[in-house]
Amino acid sequence: EVNIANMALGRKQDRPGGASVAVLNLDSEPSAAALDQVKQHPEVTGVEVVRLPAAGAGLPWLSN
Repeated sequence: EVNIANMALGRKQDRPGGASVAVLNLDSEPSAAALDQVKQHPEVTGVEVVRLPAAGAGLPWLSN
């Protein structure tokens, strides 16, 4: 089970008919099984998990 908190859609190129991109903000990290299921969809060309710090936490790559 995956709970989607937010979803953004767009195109990789700024032209009609171009490849699309979707960004999902999930409430928790997806399971390996959920990722595998998405990867197996014939229209999906790539899946990447990005882990960000919790809201309000400092960004380690910006600290001095």
